[in-house]
Amino acid sequence: MAKCDQLLSDGIDKIRTVANNIMPNLIESYGLETSIKAFIQKIEGPANLSFRFDSNLGLYRFDKESELHLYRIVAELVNNTLKHSQATEVLLRILLKEQELIIEYSDNGKGYSFAEGDYISDGSGIQNIRNRINLLHGTIEFNSEGGRTLVRINKPL
Repeated sequence: MAKCDQLLSDGIDKIRTVANNIMPNLIESYGLETSIKAFIQKIEGPANLSFRFDSNLGLYRFDKESELHLYRIVAELVNNTLKHSQATEVLLRILLKEQELIIEYSDNGKGYSFAEGDYISDGSGIQNIRNRINLLHGTIEFNSEGGRTLVRINKPL
């Protein structure tokens, strides 16, 4: 069992590395929505994870730095799901509403404690997400309800 856990962890690290190295070019050429769709397609099968992705971004573009931060936030959320939650389903919504970008992320895993400091011992993933949100002048809410992790990000436009 320990060997399986190590192999899974190694696989997730490799996926993260590939995603972080390849996707910036996709983001630059095609934008956030297309890049996230491509990321999901690469992860879905090998990870035995089913995604539902809804977005109304279409061809809407943010500045390059914001798109990269938003992409990496989504990638880190997916990575946390793969590593910690034992989830089989993920729902990701990225919506433009009036003067705000809203990202809603949830999975059907075992949930997680997001109290300040709980995440420090598990690694830097949640702290990286919080730092990126701060750079974007956005807000983030983490909740864990009945075995589901729920994340809501708001970024003013």
